Amino acid sequence: MKRQFYSYCLLLLVLAAGACKKEKQDVFFDKKNILNTPSSSIRIYNFTNGLLNISVNNIQLTSFVAVEDVNSAPATGTVLGLSFFPSGVWPSKSDGSPLTIPSTLLDKYARARIYIVPGYDKSNRFPIIPGLQIDTVLQHDPLHPTDYFLLSDGHFKAIPRAVAVPVAPDHFKIRILNLGAAKDTLDLGGPVSLTYADGSLVDPALNGVPRGASSDYVEVPYGTYQFKLFVNNDRKKQLAESPIFPYFYVCTGITPPQAKIFPTMRTFKPGGTYSIIVTNNTFIYDDCVPESRVYANINAYRIITENSPPLNISYARVMGINALTDQQVSWKMDGKEMGASVSSGKATAPSIIITGTHKLSAYDATGKLLAEKMYPFSAADYISAWVYNKNGNPDILFTSNSMTISHYVKNPPGDDGTNGSNNIIGFDYAWQSRFLNLSDNILYATFTSQDGENFEQGTGWNGADVLNPRTSYQNLEPGKAIENEPFVIIPCYNNYNGRTGRDAASFSGMPSLIRVFQSTPGPFGQTPGNWLSSISPLKSQDFIAETSLYETGLPETETGVYSIALIGKLGGSGAQKARLIFVKHNK
Repeated sequence: MKRQFYSYCLLLLVLAAGACKKEKQDVFFDKKNILNTPSSSIRIYNFTNGLLNISVNNIQLTSFVAVEDVNSAPATGTVLGLSFFPSGVWPSKSDGSPLTIPSTLLDKYARARIYIVPGYDKSNRFPIIPGLQIDTVLQHDPLHPTDYFLLSDGHFKAIPRAVAVPVAPDHFKIRILNLGAAKDTLDLGGPVSLTYADGSLVDPALNGVPRGASSDYVEVPYGTYQFKLFVNNDRKKQLAESPIFPYFYVCTGITPPQAKIFPTMRTFKPGGTYSIIVTNNTFIYDDCVPESRVYANINAYRIITENSPPLNISYARVMGINALTDQQVSWKMDGKEMGASVSSGKATAPSIIITGTHKLSAYDATGKLLAEKMYPFSAADYISAWVYNKNGNPDILFTSNSMTISHYVKNPPGDDGTNGSNNIIGFDYAWQSRFLNLSDNILYATFTSQDGENFEQGTGWNGADVLNPRTSYQNLEPGKAIENEPFVIIPCYNNYNGRTGRDAASFSGMPSLIRVFQSTPGPFGQTPGNWLSSISPLKSQDFIAETSLYETGLPETETGVYSIALIGKLGGSGAQKARLIFVKHNK
């Protein structure tokens, strides 16, 4: 009986063990769950100017291809990593390619072990920092979010991230972090100051920010700006904004002034927080001898978005422009003044308004109403209101100022009609202008280059399309604005790759003169027609806001968004004579 009892107990133990036994499961990460989880407070940036490999808590996000295998092994990352870095490596783009660590990748103590080593590319176009290896642990702290900038010296710089939004909801916040080297190849170390495109200072708090220091935040009205950064307030020592290369003549060893570097034109949105960060970067320059390269450590800067702005559903902008020839004009919106009065050919500073329908009114110097009209403003609109003479009486014309500098290409090769975004060509650096005929007695006006030629350029698809459609500048009628593809775009090619001998940005087809002709449409019309020699042409260098910034010679022109208008009367006398004016819409 006892033997049967023991046998029965043994059978129960075997059955119990079998019931508890489980098959071993592979550990895996659900990419969708990771990408949809809340972000941690840890955000890291690649400011090395090179390619990197990175893992988080031993989870590889990049390919980790060794240098000896770079020409043979496929440069692909993990399934999860490709969601962050589609190229298989962590690049160093103009914004530092920020990576916010998902909270799911943190360990049970809310920590992230970060392992970073250099990445490689087949053409050796990117600098490699010898001995770079980061193996550190960063702590998630939601009460104190922190940005970690990996600099070209191979070390992290930790900076607390601001979480407070601007006090004025229609403004943005911006500051300077000067993390540059005290001494670099081009002697561009020292305090830095932020200016507008014309060299005027933005704010005293952003003037002379010492090396190793951070400025206070400054609130600026939202809008489109071309900020410049100068060392020691020396207008010959302008810092380059990544990815642009500083000018460096490797052949001669001469350091030319840096003033002919054009910054990116970017729109800073209401409610956003931004930082301008100066760091030391390794740039690869082509030397005089073919196939040889020179590595130079030079201070440059990037502009990052610390806190993304909310969707703008509330604000628009408007500027009033005086296209009359013989009097001052003041502008009001819904009875409220829009800045000081402006003379002929000048514009008010942009006003920020709440979206909706508003009444714009133009007055002469005595306060007499000249003209007024209603306009329905939508979110993010930027509108110009032109007061001009129409059949001898003042009238108002509204035009849209597109600050994107982009062009939609119709039916390019390979277009299957499923994704129109692929048809948009964008330009980071360009001269863009709208043309208007606001004259009182010229029925059709055509604008041309110095030789009466068109503003036509191929788009890169073997001339399959025209970048600047003729309808944007030919046979323009008085007081009528072109709405479909209204802009002429002249691309500018900054010093991207450090080729020696280039001391200025080059524009692709920028005319030295812009002339106006009296034309006639139709199958038997005349285009460009008769040159109006009594109207002085605009020179390309007329668009340079401040010539004193260029001590060693002026560039062809300056990048930006403009409008060019023909005003006045052909055959008129004195102030009423027809002439060309232009307005720059970004600062």
